[in-house]
Amino acid sequence: MRTRRLPLTALTLLAVVASGPPAPAPGQEQGLASFLDQVDVRVINVDVLVLDAKGQPVNGLHREDFQILESGRPVELTNFAAYEEAAGVETVAGVATIEGELAAEDAAGLARTAPAATWIVYVDQAQLQPGPRNLVLREVLEFLRAGLAPGDQVVAATFDGAALKILAPLSSEPAPALAALEALQKQTGVPSGRRGRSALLQQEILLVDLQSITVLEEADQLLTEIESAGEEEAMRSRNAVTALRDLLGVVAGIDGRVALLLGGGGFDSDPLGNLYDLWESKFASLLTQLPRRPQRQTDPRRNQLASDYQGLLRAINSSRVTVYTIYAGAGRGPDVSAEVGGMPIIDGPSLSLGPSPEGGSTLAAFATETGGRSFVSATDLSKRLAAARRDFSIYYSLGYRPDRSEIGGYYPVEVRVRREGLRVVHRRGVSERTSEEEAQDSAVAALLAAEPPANPLGARIEIGAAEAARRGRTSTVPVTVQVPLRGTTLLPAGTAHQGKLSFFFAVRYPDGGYRRLESRPLDFDVPNDRLAGALGQHVSYRVDLPLEPGDYQLGVAVVDRIGGVRGSLTAPISVARER
Repeated sequence: MRTRRLPLTALTLLAVVASGPPAPAPGQEQGLASFLDQVDVRVINVDVLVLDAKGQPVNGLHREDFQILESGRPVELTNFAAYEEAAGVETVAGVATIEGELAAEDAAGLARTAPAATWIVYVDQAQLQPGPRNLVLREVLEFLRAGLAPGDQVVAATFDGAALKILAPLSSEPAPALAALEALQKQTGVPSGRRGRSALLQQEILLVDLQSITVLEEADQLLTEIESAGEEEAMRSRNAVTALRDLLGVVAGIDGRVALLLGGGGFDSDPLGNLYDLWESKFASLLTQLPRRPQRQTDPRRNQLASDYQGLLRAINSSRVTVYTIYAGAGRGPDVSAEVGGMPIIDGPSLSLGPSPEGGSTLAAFATETGGRSFVSATDLSKRLAAARRDFSIYYSLGYRPDRSEIGGYYPVEVRVRREGLRVVHRRGVSERTSEEEAQDSAVAALLAAEPPANPLGARIEIGAAEAARRGRTSTVPVTVQVPLRGTTLLPAGTAHQGKLSFFFAVRYPDGGYRRLESRPLDFDVPNDRLAGALGQHVSYRVDLPLEPGDYQLGVAVVDRIGGVRGSLTAPISVARER
């Protein structure tokens, strides 16, 4: 049985200031002073791969060899690191060294062995058949067994057509991820009637007799069926985008570089667009007589999908994730090479935020935007993926401080090398996460943390007894989040002191799926004459969760919007079955 997802509007939220056990209360003036003394130093990192004319990575470049431009304007390079594989490593063969400078760099201590990386294997099964999916899994498993460096971490996850599922949590031991991916190979896959329904509609359109007296009714009925199928596909696409964004939230707090091996059939912002085209072509001579025509250009679903894709790219660009895409959709067989060369011919619109030569590939756009590579499923895929391992072994990390105050938005980035004949590969733009986005991600990430997450605000969760619903099998579970006032920042505002908190929620369902819940701000006032006593109390925020029987895990992030402090915590929730 698949867990039923309830709409976010089903949440009931209640905030109160309640008394709590006495606790030592630090002076608010001291807390406010420490808040005002904070210095926000923002550094944006751009990882750069430099290739020679033969496509080999280049060692031995210096800080002064690089120039960074953000939105076309040069910015000062404040951080620089050159990462090179250690001497004697077998894979260093074929690496180009500029003018023999590698030895001098090592002697000066400027070049260093690349740090451990995190590898996320993510299989989007929404548009995959079992055969292509298993080929991707087999080749990726072979790569992981041979390609990981000491200290590398691995996460295995999938989208099953409904929700994100973490198959193996973050671990420096590859065994759990390998076992999970092997188990996924043995599953029957995600049943999908998409292609069957599309093929049936296509056949029905072609078989319509234009001379029939019922042709107008048939045309209108077919358009209705196409619109219905398109609505289902739009929902499936939105779920796929949401799942990938949730995965990015799970890994957002990981230090260092992250490689996302994304296997799937691509994304589609115009579901069943080919059927709309076929319908209009078939009934072109009757368009003036038909009661209606497709409103594709103004379809809010299509516009929303395009917006979702743009948001997904921004989420990827706000992290250090480098995407390596593996296309396993229709039209690619095992007799082709996995080598793509950056110009794959794959159906689907581009997700690029700017001009992109990969206009025909949604997956290739992810790789291009993040400085990754594009592959297709093939029997030599595991060998081709070795290029990804090399990308994470020989590269340069450049950092700069943006001269803008705002956080968020997308900013094109260009890196130039002051050497002739070299090519630079890097992400095309950057997007900083806002504090709210970071909080949303931390609520999800807390559910995967190997150890209890940081909780500097001292918040705690109380799970109440489940209240059985009148209808169906859903129960209402009251959850209360308590935040001690002594840990929050309160600002004087006339006759009171004001506090500002925000609460973010995420739930891991019994079937392994993850869902973010709607966030809520809480602004409150404490009268000045009650301030001393209130510091021994807490703010309570109640959430009523409608849940079916099963074992859940709740993740909560609380943000002090004045003090800039964020804490995360988790709690199990168990809903018993009716006897």
